[in-house]
Amino acid sequence: MNINNHGYIDSTGDNPTKEAIIKHFAQGTTAVANDVIVTSGANMGLLYALMALCEDGDNILVPEFGFPFFTDVARSLNIEARPYRLL
Repeated sequence: MNINNHGYIDSTGDNPTKEAIIKHFAQGTTAVANDVIVTSGANMGLLYALMALCEDGDNILVPEFGFPFFTDVARSLNIEARPYRLL
């Protein structure tokens, strides 16, 4: 048993994982491990993306009837979620 492997990793992912992502998806760029965020699911990825891209009072289009988390996240960030109907 390795006693060094206990507890939680950094919430944005560990460096070996980030380096593998860069090697696979960001070849030929200047990306470094701190440029990559690994999330434990789509919800956190959506939250981080909206936090990075939107400002207070912005609005986003949300498919109706779609994933309800979009609206919840937008509301929590003071972003207006404007629904549009899917055909």
